Order: sequence, then structure tokens, then C-alpha cells
Amino acid sequence: SDTYMRLGPAGPWAAVPHLLPALPYTPGKDAAGIVEEVGPDVTTVRIGQRVYTAGAAGTYASHAICEAEQVHELPDNMSLLEGACVGVPCATAYHTLKYRAQASAGQRVFIHGASGGVGNAAIQLAKDMGCFLVGTAGTKAGLQGAQDAGADAVLNHREDAYLEKALEA
Repeated sequence: SDTYMRLGPAGPWAAVPHLLPALPYTPGKDAAGIVEEVGPDVTTVRIGQRVYTAGAAGTYASHAICEAEQVHELPDNMSLLEGACVGVPCATAYHTLKYRAQASAGQRVFIHGASGGVGNAAIQLAKDMGCFLVGTAGTKAGLQGAQDAGADAVLNHREDAYLEKALEA
């Protein structure tokens, strides 16, 4: 949705301008960084702590103001770059796999656009659930990225009959 926001009223949301934020507006929903300040009643976050955000707004800026419940500790084995990719992609992938698809061990999962942020997260989460993964991408680099993330089979969705090939994988 950040991409759509950046396109403004001429973009895909032209038919629903009430969904666009009032200006001035700073886009961004995900971030990671080091806490510089905390409010007087905040006990769950401390200055100097490595964190990622989920559900915050304005994270394209160099600094962001977040509610304490939007800030989560970033594990030491994750970089800030990785932490900035957790919020929307992982939450979207998890909700889709667990609640919409009800994926479980032994099932086959098809992920169209597996090379993007949500697709990459979906591959990793579905593999962790014990699923067999078929992912698609449209470039050589995207196919390699999906394979590196753990897809059992990768297909180029720009090629003819990729859906039929997915059923055979």
C-alpha cells in the first residue's frame, strides 16, 4: 500500500480518494532501528534497544514516533535491514497461510510472486509448517531468490503453461 500512497490521487486509489491520507503525510509502515527516546509511562521498550516496528506510520523518515505496542525487540541474529522486513510481509504471509489457506504439514503450497517480500516470507513460514512449496517469479534473480528462501520448485510465471507445470512439480 505504500507504493499506492506514493502514486497519490492519480494512482490505483483514484476511484477511492477517501482512502488516501491527508497531506502532509510520510509513508512507511515497517522499520527497524535503535530506540532513542521513550515516553514516561513506557516500560516495555528501553533507550538503546534494537527493535522493529509493526503497524507504525511514517517510517520512511529518519525517525519515527510509535506506540509502545507497535515496537518489538529485534533478535540479535537479525540485522536492522532484516528487521525492517518483518512487519507487513511476515504478518501478511502468516495470516494468509494459517487462517486463509489453513496450511499444514504435508500440504502443497503455491506462491505466485514468491520473490517479493510477502512471497519470501510465505516460503519460509510454509516450509516451517512442513509444506511442499512451489513458487513463481518473473526473473532469473527472482527464481534464484525464491529457491534460496526454501522453495522446493520454482517456475517463471512469464512462461507458457507454468500453472500446469506447478501441478506436476
